[in-house]
Amino acid sequence: MNLPLVILLTVLVHAAFNGSRLTVSLAAHSLHATPLTIGVLMSLYAAIPMLYSVTAGRFVDKVGAAKPMFWAAVAVGVGLMIGWLWHSIWALYVVALIVGTGFMVFHVAANSLVGGMGGAGGAEGDENRSVRFSWFALGFSISGFTSKNHDLLASLRTNVIASSKSGSVFSRLMMWILLRWP
Repeated sequence: MNLPLVILLTVLVHAAFNGSRLTVSLAAHSLHATPLTIGVLMSLYAAIPMLYSVTAGRFVDKVGAAKPMFWAAVAVGVGLMIGWLWHSIWALYVVALIVGTGFMVFHVAANSLVGGMGGAGGAEGDENRSVRFSWFALGFSISGFTSKNHDLLASLRTNVIASSKSGSVFSRLMMWILLRWP
């Protein structure tokens, strides 16, 4: 895998992750969830990653980075689809767990992959390693910048379109499209 492809995938997965955090909290609010419930939902994005990030790193070191990156991106996509298909608090809990865990595995694998893209001298003798990580970090910056569009459109989706019963199907379709838009 080459660096531009890794950066592009990172931008897309990170934008989906960022967009889902806001969309899930707004969707929970539209379902009349309590502040405690919304707080628990948001904490689930980090609970499993906090507990299993070292294990994920060891797994990536053992099997390589490409397959975990692929399956983690698929997990983020599946998590987003769950939120689109079922509009309930319980579905949002599942979304937060799957998307948070999927993004953590993706992030660990992508860092491993970028760090391992070196010459014959390995990571210690590679003078371009800091340049690769700088470009990789710019991918996250681009994603963070484009995620501001997610924030605006996700709040529009929740506050305007989902307020009517007739717009329910359209709003779910719109959420699905917006969360995949970089």
